[in-house]
Amino acid sequence: MVAMVSVSACGSAKDSAAAYIESGQELLADGKIDKARVEFKNALQIEPKSAEAHYQLALLDENAKNWKSMFARLTRVEALDPKHYEAILKLGQLYVMSGDTTLALEQANKVFKDTPKNTGALILKSSALFKQDKYVESLTEVNKALSIEPSNIEASSLKAVVLNKLGKPQEALAILTKTIKLKPDDLSLNILKLTILEQQQKYNEMEYLYEQLIAKNPTQKWIYISLVQLFDKQGKYLEAKETLEALVASQPNTEETKLFLVSYIQDKEPNKALALLNDYITSDNESFELRFSKVDLLLYLNKKDEAIVELKKITELDNETGEYANKANVMLAYFDLQNNQQKAALNKINSVLENSPENENALLTLAKIELNNNNFDPAITHLRIILRNNPESEETLVLLAQAYLNSDSEELAEDSFRQTLTINPSNKAAALFVSKKLIESNDLERAELVLTKALNAKPEDDDLLDTLAQTKLLKKDWLGTETIANKWLEDNENSVKGLYLSARLLQAQEKHLDAIEAYKKVLEKTPEFIPALQGLAFSSIEINQKNELLTFLDSFIESNPRQVAAYAIQANIYKRDKQFDEAATVLNKGLKTEAQWLQGYSALASIYILQQQIDKAVNVYKTGLNLAPDNNELSIRLASLYEQNNEFSKAKALYEEVLERDSNIEPAINNLASLLTDQFRSEENLNIASTMTEAFKDSKQPHYLDTYAWVLVQQEQLNIAQPVLERVVSLSPNVAVFNYHLGVLYAKQKAWEDARTHLEAALGLSHEERDQLMIQKIKDLLSSIE
Repeated sequence: MVAMVSVSACGSAKDSAAAYIESGQELLADGKIDKARVEFKNALQIEPKSAEAHYQLALLDENAKNWKSMFARLTRVEALDPKHYEAILKLGQLYVMSGDTTLALEQANKVFKDTPKNTGALILKSSALFKQDKYVESLTEVNKALSIEPSNIEASSLKAVVLNKLGKPQEALAILTKTIKLKPDDLSLNILKLTILEQQQKYNEMEYLYEQLIAKNPTQKWIYISLVQLFDKQGKYLEAKETLEALVASQPNTEETKLFLVSYIQDKEPNKALALLNDYITSDNESFELRFSKVDLLLYLNKKDEAIVELKKITELDNETGEYANKANVMLAYFDLQNNQQKAALNKINSVLENSPENENALLTLAKIELNNNNFDPAITHLRIILRNNPESEETLVLLAQAYLNSDSEELAEDSFRQTLTINPSNKAAALFVSKKLIESNDLERAELVLTKALNAKPEDDDLLDTLAQTKLLKKDWLGTETIANKWLEDNENSVKGLYLSARLLQAQEKHLDAIEAYKKVLEKTPEFIPALQGLAFSSIEINQKNELLTFLDSFIESNPRQVAAYAIQANIYKRDKQFDEAATVLNKGLKTEAQWLQGYSALASIYILQQQIDKAVNVYKTGLNLAPDNNELSIRLASLYEQNNEFSKAKALYEEVLERDSNIEPAINNLASLLTDQFRSEENLNIASTMTEAFKDSKQPHYLDTYAWVLVQQEQLNIAQPVLERVVSLSPNVAVFNYHLGVLYAKQKAWEDARTHLEAALGLSHEERDQLMIQKIKDLLSSIE
């Protein structure tokens, strides 16, 4: 009795599962996929080991392209029912797709054991052999399938593909034409035929086939677009335009098709494109996509004023606060910035952010404004908000990296650039920065990899190629360097970049005589190309051809009197040999020829300083400043010279002028703060110096850190100053003034031993530097301690 109940229950469960499966298949036939899925799952609830229910769900996974789930279910079906040939063959097809042809053939053989003439197994075997490039064997197997089932569409398609691969396109096309007659609505067959026709450049036949497909499928957008691309490829603009017009007519209420037509004709018929857009907008007054397309077209036609009018219209239609109004206001703010109306731009951006506090475009524009104004901290904050919502915003990451660089956070900048490369390995700014950092750390292999990836997308980019060439030179990859040089020379036999790289390659190989001749060729074509002149000088010095170099420079200067780099190189040669008068003569000659050569004044002044001719050096700087009164470099150099000669008031006045022009010049800030602290000390000046040097507290430059800390010492903020000065001395232990400042701090703290240690170190270093003023200060302090 128990056995009978068990059998009865089992039969009932199987019957119920079968009923659910049948119901699911009926629902599928009606296109009710989700409901069918529920029925198949119901079948599994009743009968978990129902191979057919699992198989039906696998087919649904196939339809959804959910390959991972499909594979798992098919594997389960085969385990439950080793004779379920449909599942076994489907699994084999997945193996072919993944490239595992050995397992695919194993699946086919499982079916052959019981049904040696199984068409599906023959097709699977043929597909696997095709993947293995065994085209003849593949053709044999597919022919077997067709001999059994001549009208099999899959086998016919596969045979056409194999024949085409064997170089028999006409036979392939004949089979496809015959097969399409059996199943004219099968798009995959038509696409395959179109592919082979395109390979044979049979464009007329392709056009005819596309037109037939359009007639049968008038709403299939991709067919129209493919035909347009075919016409465009042949330069048949009118035919392509007519096809797009037919597409618009077939879908009159679809914005996307209208925009396709407008974008296609705007290059050749921009006014017609604009007229079309106006017509479309008249028909649909509140279509913002069409209106923004009109804005883009007006900008393309350089009609900025009309574009602005349209943007303002969008803000009115969208009630000033909607998504489209926000987009329009951000664009209007951009135009305000172009017109130097920053206040108006900020007002628009802030109004957008009031409505939408995390609007990406508004925050991005605001960050750009802040970066232009050197307000790096708020810019960083706004850029980080964007990345919180859109971590893959490439433009934001690059801007953030630049903001970090400007705020001396190089490590954070590098991290942002690396994130950029993860998103887009071809980003030029990121690739150049990261590769140069890798080159600095001698990680040449990774630098080359970064540059190679970027060049995959931009193979002609000169900056990337130039950095790659530098990397290959450092790796001593002579062949790789030569390949890049030859690439430039193939494009243009007179390419300065190619000739120069060839010269650098010879120099790197220590073939200096050949390098010198190569550099001369570059200079014959482009005398103003300074790196070639510098390379020639280096190679000449390396092989002790100083006199020959000087002779060449005389000749070069005679032919190119305004190429001031030649004067600078010649003067440096004389300077190195302590032939100061000759160096000064060369520089004076250069300045007489090119009075605006501002670096020449600095170079000439340095020669006079070496000769202790301070008055002459001062006059040289003054001459330069008479020509360029706002030149900060000359002003700072002259101020520094005044300092060295105890003319502190003149130095102070010059530093103040520099900072009035540009308040961010760190050497001027540092030197003026030092003067205010040491030479013009007062409570007011110490407060000014403290404010000026606040930005130095996180600096990596010991001199700036020292100035910041020394101001604190003078303000008796010893506990704050101590760790900073200790860090300064640890970074640069052999600088007299650093040890002196730390010694003074310890003396103020009555840490006598530490004070004496650093003051004695400062005394020894001051003797080496022959700084009599510092020596006397230290001696006075040491005597007071003793």
